[in-house]
Order: sequence, then C-alpha cells, then structure tokens
Amino acid sequence: MAMEINRPDSRFPNYRDGDVRIILSNTRKFQLHSDTLRNSCNLFRKLLTEDRAAPLSTKAKKDGVVVRYRLHMTERPPDDNDGNANTGRLQLVELDSNGKIASKNTSVGVLTENDNGKVPNALFGYYHNVFAAIYNQELNIASEDIASVLTQCVGILDIAEYLGCVSAVAKIIDVAIISHGQILYRSIADKPIPWLLLSTRIKSDVIFKESMIHIVGQWNMLDADEKLAMPEDLHNRCWNKRLNVINFCRDYEAGLFGVYATSMRREAAVEDISRSSYGGDIYLWQACDIFKRYLGEALIGREEGWVCEDGGYMLYSRLSKGGQNYLTRAELEVFHRDFPMSNKGRGSLDNTLLKIKDRVRVFTANKGVLKNNSALDVDKFRIEYLTCAEVKREDVPWQGTIG
Repeated sequence: MAMEINRPDSRFPNYRDGDVRIILSNTRKFQLHSDTLRNSCNLFRKLLTEDRAAPLSTKAKKDGVVVRYRLHMTERPPDDNDGNANTGRLQLVELDSNGKIASKNTSVGVLTENDNGKVPNALFGYYHNVFAAIYNQELNIASEDIASVLTQCVGILDIAEYLGCVSAVAKIIDVAIISHGQILYRSIADKPIPWLLLSTRIKSDVIFKESMIHIVGQWNMLDADEKLAMPEDLHNRCWNKRLNVINFCRDYEAGLFGVYATSMRREAAVEDISRSSYGGDIYLWQACDIFKRYLGEALIGREEGWVCEDGGYMLYSRLSKGGQNYLTRAELEVFHRDFPMSNKGRGSLDNTLLKIKDRVRVFTANKGVLKNNSALDVDKFRIEYLTCAEVKREDVPWQGTIG
C-alpha cells in the first residue's frame, strides 16, 4: 500500500503529482499514481501500460500537466443499491500530447451520481473505499443500520475483486469492519452465513470464528437450503463443530441425572448402612425424584434438549438459574395432589428441592454449556441459542485443517 504523502498540495483522493485521473461521476473524481495502482491492482496493471500513456509534450510538462492516463466509468450500475456484484466498468480514455481527451474520444461522457434527485448509487462510495484502502486511508462504512454494514462490506469487496486488489485491501477492510465492535457482532449473529462467506474472501480470522460460532448455535434454526448452499468445505467444518456441541450437550444432559445432594451418599466401607440410614433423607429422595421426572419430561416428552431448535438453550438457562425459574410452587401442586403432606412437610420438601436445584445450577455452570465463546455482548443483546462452540486457529481454512 502507498503511504500518505504529507504535503499541503498532495492529499487523497487528489494528488497533485498523480498521473492517473479516474472519473467515476460528476462528483466522484480521483487523481492517483500509476505505480501505486499497478502495484496494487491487476486491472490497472493491464490498463496502465507505458504504451497507453499520453505522450506529453515538453510544453505540457512545463505547464504542469502530469496526468498521463484517464479512466471513466462508462457503464452506469443499476440504482438498486442491493449489494449485488455489479461493479460498473472502467474504460481507459486516450489523451493527446497536451493531456487533453483525444478528439476521437470527445464523446465520452461523465455519469451523474445523483441523477434526478435519486439516492446516490452506493457503488461510487465502494470505489472510494477501495482506493482509500490502497492508500492506507480510513474506510467510510456507515453503521447506523446493522444490516447495511454487511451490504457495504460485500460491495467494497466486489469492487476490490473487479480491480484485482483483494490482497492489497483485505487487511484494512478487515480492520475497518472489526472496528464497528458490537454493531458488527450483532450483524454476524443476525446473518452468520453471509458473514462467514465474506470472511473467507478477506481471510478474516475474527469474523470467521465469530460467524462459525453463531452458525453452529443456530444450526437447527437456519434455512436448510442456505446451509446446503455453503461451499462443501465450510459446510463440513460447521457440521463438525455442530457435532462437537451435540456430544457436549448430550454428555451434560446425561450428567444431570447423576446430580444428588452430597449428604445422600453413603460409604459402605465405613458406615453401618440400614433402612433407617436413608429414612432421614426422604425429602431429598422425593426432591430428586421430582427433579428427574421434570428433566425426563423436558428432554424426552417435550424435546427441549439438544434436539430442540435452540439446541437446549432455554432449558439449560432455566436450570442455570434454579430457584423458581422451573418447578415452581404452583407446579408442585400436582405432586401434592397425589402425595399430600402437611404444610410443614410441604415447606421442607420445597426447601430441599431448592437445594437440588442449586446443585444443578452449579453443575451447569461448571460444565460450561452456556459459556459464551462469541464476542457478542449477550448480556446486552439477548440471543436464544448456544454460543459454546470452540473455534480454534486450526479450524480456520487458511490457518490449518479441520479441527
């Protein structure tokens, strides 16, 4: 990339010593350097050859004429601003020895950016951002609308691919995108597959990992055709991570059935185990039975576990909170109709069940099934699926193999 030249008369996007004039529209004009453009872009490497440069006369040079190449956008892109890969077309315009448009090219026109009061086509701004990236300038990506961030980034990248300069601008595009912080992460959570595809085009580790975490968490929610449309390698990587999360959740769910209060356990080698030894724990055993019945109904009867659309998120969230977030006192009335007891007994059972729930809460926290491995602030921006997938460096296609 070119470094900014710190001279009062030389500033992006118009350098006084720039020998290339690029006219995108009546309001979007650039004067840049042929060597910088050739070094950065395949298209300019082909167009800006020495034999196509204007043969400037000695008088023209003395008069301060430096422009030897002139390019116009000759095909106006559609005014739909929908982010589709339409880049317009840049055409080299022949110049004479005075640096003026040669007589045979005088019919070359200039596009109007704001035609008849219409909203300016976003493509002109995408070109500006690509040229800015080549010159190591800050990109202008509006962030007032979460969805528009992705649209703008795709549009900028489409131009970079047309010009053949993705490798030259990818890093600065990546940095510019990531600088949007939580706005970016919310957009990724909203459209993880498009962001995953974009990440592979600019080789962004951060965006790739973030996108994959949300794809894995939303796997049961995402449109089947959209998942199948992913390149096979990316689909396989995401599915492998999904399988890891499924196995992790199944292990967690199985472990829930083994949660007991510590005081319920006995050591046969050091205790004289009798029927009365367990009699004092009747409320604990009843509480465990109530919890295991609830768990079985949730996992098998209502399929609220890993097979659920949210991957078990809502069930696991309730279990992680304990208290009256599930198996409320009102819900226990069903149990008490079949197994009536005194008010004191009800209170003892209720308090004992709270202890079991607390053990479940601790078990859930220690297992980490609700751990957020994404960069999204889930406390501020609520989502209802798991983000516990672990995406490591070697899972990134350009960094290693499938993990």
